[in-house]
Amino acid sequence: MRDLSICQAFHGLLDNGEYLAWESTVYRVFRERDVNIRRDGTRESIKRHKPTSFEATGPNQVWSWDNTYLKDANHQQCFYYVFAIVDICSRYVVHADVFDSESAENAVKFLEDAIKKHHIKPRALVLHSDNGAAMKAASTLALLARYEVESSRSRPRVSNDNPYSESLFKTMKYRGYMGKRQYRSLGDAKTKLAEFVKKYNEEWVHSGINNVTPESRFKGYDGCIQDHRRLVLLQARERNRNRWISGVVRQFQMAGSQFLNPDRPSRLSGSSPEGLLMEGTRNSGEQAVHWPKAA
Repeated sequence: MRDLSICQAFHGLLDNGEYLAWESTVYRVFRERDVNIRRDGTRESIKRHKPTSFEATGPNQVWSWDNTYLKDANHQQCFYYVFAIVDICSRYVVHADVFDSESAENAVKFLEDAIKKHHIKPRALVLHSDNGAAMKAASTLALLARYEVESSRSRPRVSNDNPYSESLFKTMKYRGYMGKRQYRSLGDAKTKLAEFVKKYNEEWVHSGINNVTPESRFKGYDGCIQDHRRLVLLQARERNRNRWISGVVRQFQMAGSQFLNPDRPSRLSGSSPEGLLMEGTRNSGEQAVHWPKAA
């Protein structure tokens, strides 16, 4: 019985006509004496803690980096690898490129180009990524240490720790139709990626930043856009007040801070002195202004 588990020993003794104590009693006695441990050589489980939460109040404070692949048209087992970095505050794709392999050498070149392109100062940036080989390579970590960039990692096998990059790739492959294409050369893939990034940054509005383009948010003129939208609605209401039966006009606002792995602070309805939150806009940060009803 010495090498059996408590459950097996208990039932084995019962089959032999012996009863000493219930399983729960044996477990309690073992816990009190700290002898309820594994004896089969199995490695103890590793406790995984939630990644550190970061708040981005402006551009180039927190970046999210990930890689994905595109299919080659000529060889079924050949792929091109997209490296892309998203600024989480603005959802702006700050740098993207395509390589023929997902190597540490390409990762170092890609990151150094991005850091120099945006003139990142020491100790000013957090770079979040998953635990891919290129992300954890010694040369990649040495580059981040040289530029004093803080590194943040996803938990192993937890897919939603890097949501900004995953969202970008889903948009790229489905709405951008890049996932359904096959590419005949590295240059072809680079061209299509550049076309997508330009459209994503400059033309498509993003719901996570109150429906402005990533470029306008990144460059700081999203407030002017929201003011213009609000003015258009006010002018429309003045032209025909009967259409605003409830007396409520949406007040467009700039998006607030963006969070990586957040314990997100709760947003209470009516907490803003400017008005009450409209139904359906609570998550977007948009507010409503109450006007007197038309006579």
